[in-house]
Amino acid sequence: MEKSDLNLIASCALFRNLYDQQKDIYDVIAEYIRTIIYLESKFKFTSSDISDILNKKYGFKLPEAVIRTTLSNRLKKTGEVSSENGFYNLININENRSKELSDLFDRSRNEQEDLFKILIKYIESKLKRKILEAEKDNFCKSFNDFIIGSTVSEQETKLFSGFILKYNNNEFVTKNLNRIKEGYVLYQGICYSSDLNSLGSWNEELTILLDTEHLLNSSGYNGILYSDIFNDFMNLVTEINSFSQRKNNGEIIKLRYFEETKQEIDSLFFVAEEIISGQRANNPSKSAMSKIIENCKSRSDIVTKKTGFFHKLRSKGILPMEEIDYYKNHSLNIESVESVKLLNESLRKSGKNFDEAECHLFLKLFTKINVLRNGANENGFEKMRYIFLTANHFALAMAFNDSIRTSQRMVTFATNIEYITNRFWFKLKKGFGGTHQTPKIFNIIANSQMLLASQIKISIADEFTSLADKYEKGEITKEHAIALNIDLRDYNKSPEEIKGDNVENILAFLNKDESERYYKDKLYWKNRAEIGDRSIKKLWQIKKNKIKYLRKQEKRIYRLLLSASYCLMALLIALPFLLTYSLLMILKSESDTPIALISFLITSLSILYPLIKFKSITKRVRFFSKDSFIREFHRELKI
Repeated sequence: MEKSDLNLIASCALFRNLYDQQKDIYDVIAEYIRTIIYLESKFKFTSSDISDILNKKYGFKLPEAVIRTTLSNRLKKTGEVSSENGFYNLININENRSKELSDLFDRSRNEQEDLFKILIKYIESKLKRKILEAEKDNFCKSFNDFIIGSTVSEQETKLFSGFILKYNNNEFVTKNLNRIKEGYVLYQGICYSSDLNSLGSWNEELTILLDTEHLLNSSGYNGILYSDIFNDFMNLVTEINSFSQRKNNGEIIKLRYFEETKQEIDSLFFVAEEIISGQRANNPSKSAMSKIIENCKSRSDIVTKKTGFFHKLRSKGILPMEEIDYYKNHSLNIESVESVKLLNESLRKSGKNFDEAECHLFLKLFTKINVLRNGANENGFEKMRYIFLTANHFALAMAFNDSIRTSQRMVTFATNIEYITNRFWFKLKKGFGGTHQTPKIFNIIANSQMLLASQIKISIADEFTSLADKYEKGEITKEHAIALNIDLRDYNKSPEEIKGDNVENILAFLNKDESERYYKDKLYWKNRAEIGDRSIKKLWQIKKNKIKYLRKQEKRIYRLLLSASYCLMALLIALPFLLTYSLLMILKSESDTPIALISFLITSLSILYPLIKFKSITKRVRFFSKDSFIREFHRELKI
């Protein structure tokens, strides 16, 4: 990693610690200047010299006005330097204090190097290969940008967010990362402030136009974390307005929303009505929608919830913006075919997706902001009077594009909630630690959760669109579409639900190849399951038919066996009589009288019949016939 990049984050972490101890920006900057004078052996110098060395050694690019004020109001007053004709002369510098800060900086730098070693080890485990030295420098530089809120690639966002959440219980990692983040908030505040002596209150009127997502966040429709972040912002607005009202200046920070934003909210609730009535599928990427339709059973429930939503906005002081003729002065209109064309070319070239409909919408809103400012866009943020607050990445990319932001001094038409919270927090001189609760937006873990949640929404939205297309083309059945839609809903997470124990599964889902493979596998196994179900049904039908047939056979054969058993019984009954009669025919003589013959026959039968157990034989015949058939029947049922 380049020395300047490492120096900046080490300096930010150290700045955060020093500020905790001294609670004064100028005192902390004075410590850095003393160290520079001591280490560089500066005996005569200008504020510009100090600015250059601060940048070179610590990565700080502080306004020269801040450096001059520090030299004059701190070091000059303490007799450490004198000034003459724009030059400062060294009188006496406390060497021990200067050396102590230098040692603290070296320690901070070593800690950041150790942090990057852990990061690289994690990246190697994810990429399953060794990282080259040149790649290490690039990753470390990008990680630096990621921590301070600059844009990095999609892959880097996933890797860095995964790393932070994976190590969210590692005190060394999280403590260092949050120190860097919070130190950078202080550093940014210095860079944005022309006069640090005015810290402590906000005195300028500012109307903030909220976009759809922030209106939803105000009611918690996008989850707890987004709601907490908006509430942190609202608390700062309330504090500024309360202070202003105590001075009889009225409300100086106003929260409003454009008519176009209201139309988006109306459309959202209308879609909710259609979902409830079964006329439309719920897009699983819209987490707010799930919250809107929650516990609603009819269209009237949605209407009631919508009424409550707008009532809650009014109770928070969030009101519709009064409409004026925004196109009266055509020179302030920035919406044109040429603007759309330039943005299309520029954003696509930088690898960003382009949505023409959204482009027209945001250009219209930017025009409104430009008209409200009367075209005065270079007076500094505090003097801007109007700004559009959005969570839409496309809108922010447009706002910072060179075709819209025509100069570095120009304050963009749109910004995000982190920037405004940062400005208010620093301006009110809140600092970190102590009794003040740090806004969630400054927490590095919360930032990682939001970034991954945002990527999940985009990925799910793409998958949902693809799913709908496949269903329309007949590539998948309605049942498959419903099942896969349910799976997509399971992957939709609010930021607070993304944690160290599930981040690996989420990263796997966000990986395009793995995601596609997952859904192909899902579809394959669903098809297999369907084929299996059909086969089982077919086999069961065959079995049922066979059972039916065998039962018919059972009845028929059993009747035959029963008849045979009765015949056998009849034969057994007749057999003694036949035997006796045959014996009689053999033994009789001519002298035997009929009475004698009958007597012999009766006597013989009375002796033979008791010897034959008819009941036992009949029972055994019937049991054998039935039992043997049943055994055979059950054997036949084994398919």
